Amino acid sequence: PSICTNCANGCATDVWLRDNQVLRQTPRLNPEVNGHWMCDAGRLGYGKYNERRLSGAKAKGDLPVELEEAMAEAARLLSVNKGQTLFIASAHASLESNYALQQFAREQGASEVVYVPHIDPGFGDDFLRKDDRTPNARGCELLGIKPVSLEELRARIA
Repeated sequence: PSICTNCANGCATDVWLRDNQVLRQTPRLNPEVNGHWMCDAGRLGYGKYNERRLSGAKAKGDLPVELEEAMAEAARLLSVNKGQTLFIASAHASLESNYALQQFAREQGASEVVYVPHIDPGFGDDFLRKDDRTPNARGCELLGIKPVSLEELRARIA
């Protein structure tokens, strides 16, 4: 059992796996959200779960390292410009992942964490799809992570 991550609707789904690969995603009954249905974009978009999957932390030269070692090295590298790093969360990531990023950013002296919304006008159908293509923008906002436009993000980076 899972939730479709193709938009902010949150359709209940079943994810079908074999040999650690997602083979299909089908609707699961949720009368409050999607009934017995799911949109084609969610049903056919399962391939993204098999692409570019992380399999652990790696060091320079693509060498596997323990997660604690990788986090310590990241913290060391970030401490060079402490308080000057812009932390960008993802509304595609889980609430827990964004919370962990937010805590890490605070430890590094960052005053805020931001995310870029992905609103696709016309994608929504007022039933199974929302114009908001990110499944967890609400989670970011509940954590106090602020939305910024791409233009604002580019200006901050510059």
